[in-house]
Amino acid sequence: MAKKQKNPKSKEAFHRKQKAASQVATLGLSLDDKLCSVGIVIKHIGYCQLAFDILKSVEQFCFNYVGVDVNFIIQQQNPSLIKPLCPVLSVDHLIGWRNPLITTDLSTTMDAINNVSENIYYYVYDLDFLNRWDLQTSVLNRIFQDPRITLITRHHTYKEIIEQEFGVSVCDEIMLKFDLRKIMRMILKGKRNE
Repeated sequence: MAKKQKNPKSKEAFHRKQKAASQVATLGLSLDDKLCSVGIVIKHIGYCQLAFDILKSVEQFCFNYVGVDVNFIIQQQNPSLIKPLCPVLSVDHLIGWRNPLITTDLSTTMDAINNVSENIYYYVYDLDFLNRWDLQTSVLNRIFQDPRITLITRHHTYKEIIEQEFGVSVCDEIMLKFDLRKIMRMILKGKRNE
């Protein structure tokens, strides 16, 4: 009887699985975990610095990690500089969205808190509330003091101003540029503590 030959493809598949396991382990996941889904709520994915930073961070994240389903949820349809590697949904998809959300300004955060998601991460790119005289204090308090929201700023002074203005705790992690990997670590750490 001839000795059975091993399929060289199975060795390649084994190495791919090991690589994928090590990638998700850096996020605190294992390949046996359920797929984690996250929505990034943004005004548009058109021509602006914030959209560019987010698109680049998501692109890098999608190339390097598996096990996380990233979705863009946008308020306005605009042409994009970079073709997103993940689904682009309209803001209507927030209705019933139960997965974590990452918001990027006052209007996207307001859309998020008006829905059922229990974990909202507001990346404060600008202190846009300082120039919004049309917003009542009660609306701003609702946004910044909602217990479901984790505030992440891009500068220490932003953190200090928000803490003083609204009497809330802001995340100690300062992100000069939007970094999906760091935010996903926060989200996954929070999920593990629930």
